[in-house]
Amino acid sequence: MDKRTPQNIILTGFSYTGKSQVGKEVARRLGWAFVDTDDLVVALAGKSIEDIFAQEGEERFREWERQAIKKACIRKDAVIATGGGTIVNAQNRELMAQSGIIVCLEAKPNTILSRLEAEAKRTGNPLIRPLLSGDSPLEHIQYLKASRQPHYALADWTVHTDVLSVEEVSQEVLRGWEQVRRTTAPKDKAYTMVHTATASYPIYVGLGLLDELGKRMAQAGLSGTAVIISDSDVFPLHGSQAQAALQEAGFTIHSITVPSGEDSKNLDNATRIYHRLVELRVERGHAIVALGGGMIGDLAGFAAATLLRGLPLVQAPTSLLAMVDAAIGGKVAVNLPQGKNLVGAFYQPRLVLADVATLNTLPKRELISGWAEVAKHALIADPQLLDLMETNASALASLPPALTAQIIRQSAAIKASVVS
Repeated sequence: MDKRTPQNIILTGFSYTGKSQVGKEVARRLGWAFVDTDDLVVALAGKSIEDIFAQEGEERFREWERQAIKKACIRKDAVIATGGGTIVNAQNRELMAQSGIIVCLEAKPNTILSRLEAEAKRTGNPLIRPLLSGDSPLEHIQYLKASRQPHYALADWTVHTDVLSVEEVSQEVLRGWEQVRRTTAPKDKAYTMVHTATASYPIYVGLGLLDELGKRMAQAGLSGTAVIISDSDVFPLHGSQAQAALQEAGFTIHSITVPSGEDSKNLDNATRIYHRLVELRVERGHAIVALGGGMIGDLAGFAAATLLRGLPLVQAPTSLLAMVDAAIGGKVAVNLPQGKNLVGAFYQPRLVLADVATLNTLPKRELISGWAEVAKHALIADPQLLDLMETNASALASLPPALTAQIIRQSAAIKASVVS
């Protein structure tokens, strides 16, 4: 399909593949509206779908359906569940393709029939779906589904639902949405999204974004008190900028610093952070801002995950490795004498904000380590990104702002898709 800026998720597929249930769950996770075109048809026609078929015939139903698709596709930030035959019409397909990302929910004919029979048994009604009635519903499903399959195959993403729960299908829809969105959205788009079973959150990458820290946190629903946790190297360089951004957004600000280096990532420092947070009378709605590299992201994230059964966490990575890897995915931990990261949790942040300007203060060795991680991402998942890095290999050492932001953004999107 043509390049576009996707603004909706449109679910297609045969009846009883789960479009309505999954659509509602995906909309809930994204905070979007849910639209069922069958409901729009009923509202437009003033009668049930069964009555439309019985009184006016399928051709008239398809006319109502086209009107419903037009009405649904002008929306933005909506999950739209369409009828099983909607995508067959070329005009409908064009509207759907321009309006958003099309995800097809698939199921085998036997699965569809068993779900249909289960609903009929549950509701006490006969099999009243207009196009599935008759003496041999399985044969009718097989024939009708086969006739529509070439159109379903045009979807941007397909999820096979036979053995998956609604939650699992919803997760796969979100994974597909992020994957397709990453390849179709403009390359200079400022953010990508992570979707997990417990949280969805944005990753912002750009130049000068630390000045927007408070604004982005407010957009994520955070307010009140924010505690910056950083280390003795990073805080003198970027702490005042982060504090000013938070103050401008109306936050009450505190800060905690620990010595720099991996040796600080231990239970002793976690305990010191706990004590200081308790002294500050931190409450469950107060945010922890992890300002630093991977060590701070782990240590501050571990404290946020465990104190008061969880405080809102914001990752503000200042190292290249943290921007493309450590700050994304919610892995937080501290070390024990016996080994690294032996005590930890999976705890997702509210947002990740990566200001590429902070990379200018990194030692060369840390930059090389970060670029190696980006190259690994590219080798695994994005040949175009690898070509971009190879073409500009000599320039990357000087961190050209626009190119650096583009490459980090694409690499972070790969990590986000893997996490999702």
